[in-house]
Amino acid sequence: MRHVSNGDPVRVVIVTDGAYGAPAESGDYAQTRRRESTRAAAILGYGAPEFWNLPDRGLEYGERLIQRVLTAMEDHAAELVYAPSWWEVHPDHRVLALAATEAVRRCTRPLRLAMYEVGVPLQPNALLDITDLAERKASAVACFSSQLAQQDYDEQIASLNRFRTYTLPRTVRAAEGYLVLAAEELRNRIPRMMTQKDRLAVRGETGDTAATPLVSVIIPSMDGPRLKEALDSVALQTYPRIEAVVIDAKGEGHTPLPRWCGRFPLRFIPSDISLSRGRAADVGLEHAEGDYLVFLGEDDVFQPGDVASLVAEAARKQGTGLCSHADRRMTVFSGGVVDGSPRTGKPGKPAFLPLHAVLFDRSLAELRCRFDGDANVPEDGDFWDQAMQHVASIHPGACRHGHGLPGGEAGRHTIVRLPPWTSPAPLPPGASLARTPHPTERDSLRRRIQRAGRRIYETPPRGLTDALVRTAYRIWARLSSDSMITNDGKGT
Repeated sequence: MRHVSNGDPVRVVIVTDGAYGAPAESGDYAQTRRRESTRAAAILGYGAPEFWNLPDRGLEYGERLIQRVLTAMEDHAAELVYAPSWWEVHPDHRVLALAATEAVRRCTRPLRLAMYEVGVPLQPNALLDITDLAERKASAVACFSSQLAQQDYDEQIASLNRFRTYTLPRTVRAAEGYLVLAAEELRNRIPRMMTQKDRLAVRGETGDTAATPLVSVIIPSMDGPRLKEALDSVALQTYPRIEAVVIDAKGEGHTPLPRWCGRFPLRFIPSDISLSRGRAADVGLEHAEGDYLVFLGEDDVFQPGDVASLVAEAARKQGTGLCSHADRRMTVFSGGVVDGSPRTGKPGKPAFLPLHAVLFDRSLAELRCRFDGDANVPEDGDFWDQAMQHVASIHPGACRHGHGLPGGEAGRHTIVRLPPWTSPAPLPPGASLARTPHPTERDSLRRRIQRAGRRIYETPPRGLTDALVRTAYRIWARLSSDSMITNDGKGT
């Protein structure tokens, strides 16, 4: 009503048909609910509402609903979107709250989301004085006789509006509470109050489940403090068919996990001993049951549409064995976001590709592609070397990745790739060795070369001498099938 009196354009969408639990003698109950809404709209002054007529208590969280909300927002260039809150008990209200949140997050324009309260009080950051509008609001509520016959909703809402005046001047007799969030706040991280308790256990898209590939999200875990946030990001995925597979890399004393991650099943794979990250990743590959597999670090998060985008990309690149997400964001410990682009060498052979950004066909696991079990850092060179034997190409697009490091710094992992004359056979032709930024990864590189029965030469410090010696050793390696690792982590 404030917007209408200020001359703001207002569009109201009533999403469901309200037909659930219709009395036997009610006739066309959905039509009754529409008439009631139309009469209330005339009193409030915003014109005729738009009816989507989706099934009452059958609203599904997923890409279809999110895209429809996003389209409605864009068609009318909305600057402020009202939606029910995450605290609601009605399942449709919670689904719509999550869908509206994701639609606002995806919008590229400046936009705000204002969540209101219906059945459960929310935690507001804005209070609106409606003292002069309370009588008119009560008249609009009175239009819904079918609902007032079931509950005294008019008295309950009036009581809530009265309660909201508790911190306001005595002259304020009625107020409404809102939680107002800017789209930028939603893009930076998942609000913790959105994921408390069972708020993410909502009804997801169903459709033809048999024709929908199962995606296994593999999370090696040391029981870190951000594991819950990683699991919450899985629960928020719009893709309808996911299993979360958490690998106990800690060994003993891992915090017990629930059997469900939102609406998705969660399987916890225990271990009696501490596992290296490479071994924990291998255990995940062995236990995953999905048609597609993807890794997620316990210090990282997905955005809600990531898995759906990955599966869509996989469908476009059938036969390549894996595909990469072209738009990745990973949060770091400081809560910031690091954007970057992959460094690529030869076409289809990326020198930097975050493992979290790649969806694998399970055939790679069945072909025994595995990680370096001795490495205790996220060293995926062995896995990439094996995977590239079975993959036609990798198209990383514009990958964006930030990995959590102590102190909030952002770091990158580089794929280690050895040229054919220096590496454990067999390897894909034309692969190139990339820089390894961590001493443990350098040790892993040594072990891989030694397992192939080749000698290792260490070069002196960098500089002119280093360049000359490296060139000489490179020529020697070509002739003798020996290998060299320079002091800066490079090899030939």
